[in-house]
Amino acid sequence: MATFNFITVRLGKDSIPDIQRICSSEVGVLEKTFSINVKCTQVPDNYGDNDYAFLWLGSDNNKGIPTQWKQGFKAVGRVKNVLRGKNYNDTSETKIEIVYIFHDSVNRMDILRCAPIAYYWCSSMPLIGLDDHANKTIRNMSGSSFSDLRAFFSAIDLVTKHFKNDIIQIEPDFAKFFNYVLPSPQTYPLAKNIDDIELFKPTSKDTISNQKYIDALRTKPFLLLAGISGTGKSQKVQELAFMTCPNGGLRNEGGTTPGNYCLVEVKPNWHDSTELLGYYSALSGKYELTDFVRFAYKATQNRDVPFFLCLDEMNLAPVEQYFAEYLSVLETRKRVGDEIQTQYLLSKDRFSNCELQKKVLVKDEGDIIEGDKQYKMEFLYSEKDAEIITYLKENGLTLPDNLFVIGTVNMDDTTHQFSRKVIDRAFTIEMNGGKMSEMFSPESKALLEYRDEPIPLEAFKSDFVRAYEVLDDARFTKYKDVIATRIPQLLGDSDGTAEADSINGILNETPFCVSYRVQNELVLYLSTLVERASFPEPDQIEGLIGEATLAILLEKVLPRVQGE
Repeated sequence: MATFNFITVRLGKDSIPDIQRICSSEVGVLEKTFSINVKCTQVPDNYGDNDYAFLWLGSDNNKGIPTQWKQGFKAVGRVKNVLRGKNYNDTSETKIEIVYIFHDSVNRMDILRCAPIAYYWCSSMPLIGLDDHANKTIRNMSGSSFSDLRAFFSAIDLVTKHFKNDIIQIEPDFAKFFNYVLPSPQTYPLAKNIDDIELFKPTSKDTISNQKYIDALRTKPFLLLAGISGTGKSQKVQELAFMTCPNGGLRNEGGTTPGNYCLVEVKPNWHDSTELLGYYSALSGKYELTDFVRFAYKATQNRDVPFFLCLDEMNLAPVEQYFAEYLSVLETRKRVGDEIQTQYLLSKDRFSNCELQKKVLVKDEGDIIEGDKQYKMEFLYSEKDAEIITYLKENGLTLPDNLFVIGTVNMDDTTHQFSRKVIDRAFTIEMNGGKMSEMFSPESKALLEYRDEPIPLEAFKSDFVRAYEVLDDARFTKYKDVIATRIPQLLGDSDGTAEADSINGILNETPFCVSYRVQNELVLYLSTLVERASFPEPDQIEGLIGEATLAILLEKVLPRVQGE
């Protein structure tokens, strides 16, 4: 991947013809580029041909008189030639090819209004900096604290809404500056560089293509993947595990899958929870552990890693019969400090009679002699299972907040219909295939391979469980009035008084009306979109509300609608 240096170029009263030409040219990516020559002193020594310049339209006077143009970043150019003077204060000449022109100039106030978090991380850059008073014509854009190019590119994109797609056409390598989850300064008040925060590494192309799955799981850790057979539903779960598996032991457990992935095949004869949660056998004195319980325990021992459990062909058996406990405990989630906790899925009392060893009658050489009988102690479990039983006896089992359950669903004449209870508690994403040619693309080769920079748990882990937690959070309080007004309008009341164009207004007098759970999860989903958009102003989130409502409509409401 190519490496570029970036400079800012301030055009002023000596460059009025160039400013006028830029302002009168077409906007966007230029089909017919043109060049300007910038003469100035004191130029940096570390930029040259094929580096890039952000051009700032400055003032044409020294008296503070308004200019005919809006001052701010207006164009992007490519350096074509630099003729430097012999000495630092000698005049140098830089030829710049103009390749892109913004629809409108972008200044500090635009970035503060549309991208305050991004601005924080680039707030010492030339021209837009908090304390910037230098009047040099050409300056380096990075190299100090609070001058992150990724934040700057994200900020420009949030202001203009066109920058990302346009600039990548000019230079595909610029894609590396986008798709960051920029951290809140309130969370990391002492950090001066994004790179100081290991959590916020650049997301890959795979992350972008999987964003709808990540958003759904961040809202609720139970997801259904529905579609025709052979579309890669179970492989999608594997793919998420490969993307998130960290370096170390979880990669080295052997087999063909990461250690943070488990496949459980649902069978048609499952009619109670013992197939998932296990059971105690009074005859053997042993608790029969299952892969589900083993995997959930493993997640509790690796709390900083996402764990993905795939319930394959989930509806081959009646889901409500074997999955009832999980569905109920899922609704008991509660945020306690930085964790989300639940009631017991398996209480520790359930294991009170479980012993790690039992006394076995032998003919001779017994360790224990009672009268004329000899016994020896026999271990009931393997070493790993004994460790799990010991933990369960002391702690029981709740749902760890890093465990994500994803069920695959294939609707045909061999499967059972999902009840609204199940669908209402999950997000449902349809996977009915895509372009056949994508199977042979270079990107598909890497789907089931480990990543050099795995996606951290924070990209999946929910910050909230209840809508009021979102509204009470300091980062979201400014949206309180908008959310409390707009969301109920879109959903509508379920008592027959809903507006005709609301969701409940359309579903009125049917059994498919939505209620508090859907509204709660709509707010949670919206919070993930707002955070990824770097917390825009309240009057600018209507598009995000529409995007969240569409996701809820497709993934929670429409899957419940059945019948003629």
